[in-house]
Amino acid sequence: MNTPQSDPIEDLIQALEDPRRDVRSRAAYELGKLREERAVGPLIRALTDQDKFVRSWAAVALVEIGAPAVAALLQTLEEGDPAASYYAAVALGEMGDLRAVPRLSQAVVSGEWEERSRAAELLAGLGDAHTLAHKVLSADYLTAAQKLQIVQALRAVNYRDANLHLEYALPDIAELCQQMLDAPEAAVRQGAESVLMELARMRADQPAETSEPEEAPEPGAEKEAPAGETPAAAQSPEPSVEIPAAPAEERKKPGWWDRVWRRA
Repeated sequence: MNTPQSDPIEDLIQALEDPRRDVRSRAAYELGKLREERAVGPLIRALTDQDKFVRSWAAVALVEIGAPAVAALLQTLEEGDPAASYYAAVALGEMGDLRAVPRLSQAVVSGEWEERSRAAELLAGLGDAHTLAHKVLSADYLTAAQKLQIVQALRAVNYRDANLHLEYALPDIAELCQQMLDAPEAAVRQGAESVLMELARMRADQPAETSEPEEAPEPGAEKEAPAGETPAAAQSPEPSVEIPAAPAEERKKPGWWDRVWRRA
């Protein structure tokens, strides 16, 4: 009589719920090695594990699974709790996905020490100010609003430790995009134009500022003229002068898996 064979993937997925953290961590590691798409959902849930080592290895496994995990990682990035969104950003950053930049920048600016260090390392790996600005503007998978958000997030980064100094000396986003209109790469120029159009749209959507109306004087009340001055009612009216309108103006790295396992 044949006994049913167990499914190793399902066994590892079940092990993610084991009460022992070393078992959960090892299960995440093994699922990453297998690169099994069925494990994406359970590994995403593991990003909320109470133990940071389990969360970290779940992120590593999702990087190994790659493209099938991106949609779930992006959703966690936007909707997950702070810990889960951070580890989703770490995974996306390892994949080189620029949509991780705002969350990584936030971790550098206000995260815990370990988060700041890791996020800064990932941002540095994406490129320096010049390289990264070009990457962001030319990325065809980013909307103009996302490009704007990423560049603004990078401008807030200022990190230093014994091994790394990270600061993006980027000008104001409008000035940067004006400069990039002269870039030799067509994709960069098009990206700069799209961001400038997004900025113009945002300004147009802002409500116009209105000044507080002055209180009308009560009927019959007149302001008392200072001593020596003629009351306004007695002054001769200024001649009416029509001012003409002004004319309109023209206008994956080799050996990465072994390296991250040793790092942990």
